[in-house]
Amino acid sequence: MFAAAWVPDASLAQSGVAVRPEFVWAAMDCPTGFAAGFPWLGTLVTGRLAVEQLSPVYPQHHYVVLSWPIGNEGRKFHAAAVLYGDDGQLCARARATWIKLGA
Repeated sequence: MFAAAWVPDASLAQSGVAVRPEFVWAAMDCPTGFAAGFPWLGTLVTGRLAVEQLSPVYPQHHYVVLSWPIGNEGRKFHAAAVLYGDDGQLCARARATWIKLGA
């Protein structure tokens, strides 16, 4: 399992209120890559990423991203992630498939 702190910058907000969805997705992408095995297993690229945002994410608030491996099928490595606010509220969850390049 991996964990990282995230404090979104105000520049990521939509109309100065909540962080835009594409930045929430980006915050979930890289942690699933580490959980899938990058860089230890070699070069991996995102094959599929599905994110469900359950509540707004606000700039300058403190969040924690947790990620973990789920399994693999040959060159496909699966991982999941969650984003929690500092109040313990689940804000988003994700599942990702990463593909190992080369042999």
